[in-house]
Amino acid sequence: MAALACFVPAGLAGAGAAAAGSGARDLRPEARRLDPSTTEAPEGVAMTDDTTAGTPERFAFDFDSRFAPLLSVLGIRPDTAGVLAGPGTLRVRFGPWVIETPLANVCGVETTGPYSPWRVIGVHVSLADRGLTFATNARKGLCVRFHEPIRGGEPLGLLRHPGLTVTVADPAGLAGKLSRRL
Repeated sequence: MAALACFVPAGLAGAGAAAAGSGARDLRPEARRLDPSTTEAPEGVAMTDDTTAGTPERFAFDFDSRFAPLLSVLGIRPDTAGVLAGPGTLRVRFGPWVIETPLANVCGVETTGPYSPWRVIGVHVSLADRGLTFATNARKGLCVRFHEPIRGGEPLGLLRHPGLTVTVADPAGLAGKLSRRL
C-alpha cells in the first residue's frame, strides 16, 4: 500500500502505551529517538534513500490567538499539533488526529491562503475535492498533494483525501523539505 495513514486519538497514543506495558510503542513523534549512527531504522520508521533524511524535522502550527481557546477544547494545542518530515515519512498530528504517509507519496506542494476563518479553522473536509484541512489560522498554509489519497479525516478511514492543507508557521520551509523528494 503506497499510503499509510491512521486516526489515533491522543489519549490512546500516550495512555495506551503506558497501560499496555513494556511492549507498546509510543506513537508521539517527540517520543521517538533516532540514532543517526545506525543503518537500521527504528521500529515504525521507514528507511529512505533520501540523503536529507537523518533526523525528522518538526514544523509547528501557527496558532492565531483568537482561535486558540476553541481549538484547545478540541485538544489542538501547540504541544499536540505539528508536522514531522523525514526520514522517509510525513507525519502530521493535529490534536487527536494523526496522519502518516511515506514521503514518496507526496506528489506536489503549494502555498495557499488567505482563507475565510469560519471555513477553515479546525479540521475540515472540502466538499469540492475531499481535501483535508488542519488549520490554526486563516493567513497562510501549505497544501500537500498525494499520489495515493490518504485517510485520516474520520475515525473509520472510509474517506480518502487527495490533499492535506496545514497552517504551519514555516510553510516555505516545509515546502522545501517536501520538494526535495519530488
